[in-house]
Amino acid sequence: MVVLELTLYVSIIALIPQLIVSQKIRAVTISLRIIANILVLLSLAGSIYIIYFVVDRSQRLERAKKELTLWEKNEVSVVVSLITMIAPSAFELVAALEMYHPRTTLRFQLARVLVLYLGNLYSLIIALLDKVDSKT
Repeated sequence: MVVLELTLYVSIIALIPQLIVSQKIRAVTISLRIIANILVLLSLAGSIYIIYFVVDRSQRLERAKKELTLWEKNEVSVVVSLITMIAPSAFELVAALEMYHPRTTLRFQLARVLVLYLGNLYSLIIALLDKVDSKT
């Protein structure tokens, strides 16, 4: 009876450090996931701002110059293409921080890319509508 109680106490005492370590790992994982989501939100907001800025810049250039260079004519489409090409790869790097199961990571990746595409499309439409309104 005494031996049984002693082994029970020893097993509980041995379990306490494991629980502390697992709680620390869980806290680090949660912190990394929060940081990853903040990075994703910043990159989404940055891409929307960049698109709006480039459209506004091209509008100002069209008003100021009569003859535009090749870059100035095509900078909006080039910037949108670059964002569409680079951001999903950046999302994949950020997803490595989160340490989710690969299936969950893939679902989050697809959702992030969808939000990126929709945000870029809407910001481009709004910026171009502003550009058209200013010409009339």
